[in-house]
Amino acid sequence: MSGLCVSCNLCCNGSIFARVPITEEERPRLPKEVQVFARDGALRMRLPCPRLGDDGACTCYDVRPDTCRTYNCKLSKRHNEGEIDERSAVEITQEIKAAQARSIVLAARAMGQGPDAFKGMTIFEVFKVLNAKIKDPNVAVDAYTARRAKLHRNFYVDLVKFHIQSGYWD
Repeated sequence: MSGLCVSCNLCCNGSIFARVPITEEERPRLPKEVQVFARDGALRMRLPCPRLGDDGACTCYDVRPDTCRTYNCKLSKRHNEGEIDERSAVEITQEIKAAQARSIVLAARAMGQGPDAFKGMTIFEVFKVLNAKIKDPNVAVDAYTARRAKLHRNFYVDLVKFHIQSGYWD
């Protein structure tokens, strides 16, 4: 696993994807704490991956699904092709993570919560909560801060699309 992947791990921590397709053959090899479910007749593994280590490395690297094994984000491809050096690529992942963190902090503030209120939740889960509270007439939400949170979330999404997900702005 490259230093870039370990420093980034956005593909494993639920920041970009909510699930990973797996095969019937892969299912028995996966650690027990990995949540597997069926959707549209196909097996999927739920993200964030519970086998993602605190250091950002995969703790089940040798038995990870083929999708995980073969996934190569746009930033990693650019690095592998010599278009961008590892330090610059890592700085980009740090910028993406900072935008993500800022949007979550603002979402929490809009709901009257502290910055750690949604620790362990993905950005998508946090904004699902925020959107539900915005729609609930019995819940007070700071509308201005909620709009700022959504702007930061949109910036995060644009950074991911531009730097990580192939097929966008290529």
